[in-house]
Amino acid sequence: MYFNCTLGHQKLNRTYFELIERVSNRLSLKIRNIAEDRSQEVRFGRLLRHGELCLNEMIQMGVEFSMSGTAIEHVLLVQDSSELSFGFNPFQSGLSGVGGGAELGFYIHPVIALDAKSHICLGLANVEVFKREERQIYRNREKFEHKQSFRWLSSVIAAKQHCAPCKDVTVVSDREGDIYDALCLSILIHGTNNSP
Repeated sequence: MYFNCTLGHQKLNRTYFELIERVSNRLSLKIRNIAEDRSQEVRFGRLLRHGELCLNEMIQMGVEFSMSGTAIEHVLLVQDSSELSFGFNPFQSGLSGVGGGAELGFYIHPVIALDAKSHICLGLANVEVFKREERQIYRNREKFEHKQSFRWLSSVIAAKQHCAPCKDVTVVSDREGDIYDALCLSILIHGTNNSP
């Protein structure tokens, strides 16, 4: 299977897809729970600690793997934001406040693709990972594309590209995604015949 995005080495690619498969089959994110044996556990650990790996490349490969061969007439793109907390005093670095700000972690904004007819999950169409920035007093004066809320549009644009063979796309969001700028720009980009 050919992918536009790779991790730069065939062995890393193989271990990455092996990891994705184990996570999907075991429904767990704990390396000890998903690894078949100690050797596989060590390989997964080395992959995740590899200094030259880029998160965006790993996400892109996961999306391409998930959406490869998708040719559905009508796709639902369901998006929402969620937070991942590592607790009050995590050993991981580079985190920011989540929830009320006392715990540390990061946020994710996934877009899941579903067959509009059967409602079968096709896979992950896109995901954005972000940290909350400190609130700015005049953030309402910023351009929409510079705000974190821009993810409600940028995620859909990327997800639609991953569903390129699909004829019709309908986006499903909760009320946090009801953003005037996002709806207007979506119509300008995709036209009035397509769902925003």
